[in-house]
Amino acid sequence: MSFPCRGRIVWVEITDPQGENPKCRPAVIITPTEAIRPDEPDCEVWVLGVTTRTEDTSAELAVELPWAPDRRHPKTGLSERCAVVCNWWKRIRLGSIREYAGVVPGRQLLEILGKVKTLLE
Repeated sequence: MSFPCRGRIVWVEITDPQGENPKCRPAVIITPTEAIRPDEPDCEVWVLGVTTRTEDTSAELAVELPWAPDRRHPKTGLSERCAVVCNWWKRIRLGSIREYAGVVPGRQLLEILGKVKTLLE
């Protein structure tokens, strides 16, 4: 399953929330699936960064994701405790995605989208 859609976890080079330290990190696509044109590598989508530094992130801004120690989680593909940071958004080109991981489960995706909506209001 290597295609972009809302809720898909991808590995992409992005900067940290302060706009520094660019490196390949996990991120979650939040652009609606119907707005994504997967056949166009220059198509841009919005992603939210994922951090393993959950203790440094406000609970109001974070949504923890399922993970499995010492192996990849069967749904998310994550192997460390981590959280989506709902105000760490970046716009990326589909062509810049280095790897596809898993997907965010429905309950967590709804929580993420709800927090993003609140931040944008």
